[in-house]
Amino acid sequence: MWKWSNYLHTHVPATKQALHINIDETSVKVEMDVRYGHVSNNAKKLEKNNSLRRRMSKSRQRTAYSFVAVLCDVEEVQRVLPQFIVVNGKQCTKAVYNALQERRPDNIVLWRRSSAWLNVLTVCHVLRDIHRSLSAFLSTYQVILCMDSCKTHINPKVWQACSRLGFMMYPIPPKTTAILQPLDIYVFAQLKQSLRHAYQTSCIDIAASSCTLGMSVLLLMEVVPKVLLSRCWRPAFEHLGHVGNQHDLSKKVHQSMSLTEAPCIPATFPTLVDLANCFPRGYDIDVESVFKGLVHITSRVPTVGAAPLLRSVRDVSARIADLTIAAVVPSEALPSGASSSASAGPACPVRPMPLRRLPSGRTVLPLPAIPLADRRLSEKTAAPKAAVSKRLKTSSATSAP
Repeated sequence: MWKWSNYLHTHVPATKQALHINIDETSVKVEMDVRYGHVSNNAKKLEKNNSLRRRMSKSRQRTAYSFVAVLCDVEEVQRVLPQFIVVNGKQCTKAVYNALQERRPDNIVLWRRSSAWLNVLTVCHVLRDIHRSLSAFLSTYQVILCMDSCKTHINPKVWQACSRLGFMMYPIPPKTTAILQPLDIYVFAQLKQSLRHAYQTSCIDIAASSCTLGMSVLLLMEVVPKVLLSRCWRPAFEHLGHVGNQHDLSKKVHQSMSLTEAPCIPATFPTLVDLANCFPRGYDIDVESVFKGLVHITSRVPTVGAAPLLRSVRDVSARIADLTIAAVVPSEALPSGASSSASAGPACPVRPMPLRRLPSGRTVLPLPAIPLADRRLSEKTAAPKAAVSKRLKTSSATSAP
């Protein structure tokens, strides 16, 4: 991941600065404290026979919605970045949704969808709104995004949306978000702790034992600006190595990765092994979508180093790509009546053909594989020949005295 990040920083134009943005979503439960009511710690110690527990259905306990946080390392940009709340349309009625829309702050975006979980289309809409809010800063900053390797985040449509909007993006490897993702380490725990405190205070003020969905969303709208705008998040990106170098890694990162000193990570194009480590296991990487706009990927026809040398291999043509290797056919392999000029090959520099070493130690010229049609034909013709030879063997054995 660090090599990928360093490589993207080398493509930042000289007239712009890198703007580091981290995007991630978290689930927010409507009932923050399911087990206990609003009691003191001394009362919890005196609990007997579950007398202090509240009765609540499982559907009520599982009611939740998604909060999509957007974090950057520049304070003035952080003030205009949108934060997203996604609620389920079955849990949030139109009347509640309209009331929340009237009371939401300008930097909060509230969506009412068929599901509170994010999908690929929702992630693309998040990127679109971020680009719209950064219209006044795009001439000064080059956006470099980082998101975890959830399959919703690394879908080819998301990479194409980033390329279309002019964003650079790289994923955070699986199972490392607790070490390398700024939102998971510095924001979400503090945010939910503040939300839990506001939730308990509100329930005590209105003398209620639980909270509604609309009330929970309103509390989140009040807590988000206080947490995200309370400090500068530049050190969070520096301590995790997201700023194009890894000179200021935190002690926790050093301990988690068993590092004794700051690593020296090159800013080169990531290898195939590096890419595989940044994506989930077994994921098919669409390299063209991932690096669209950065590198130009072309496909070449593989070169052929030798022509067929056996007469049993039929209808096989040696194709030379870009006239880089000449196929030379010995005169013994040519059919009768062929001219000697046909065996000279095309007019291009002739390179020695690589030899293949057999297990016995003998070296031979490499031969192309037999075509599938000829292979099936040989299998069909081999069966009658084997049957005839077996019949001849049995007849000779019975006629012998």
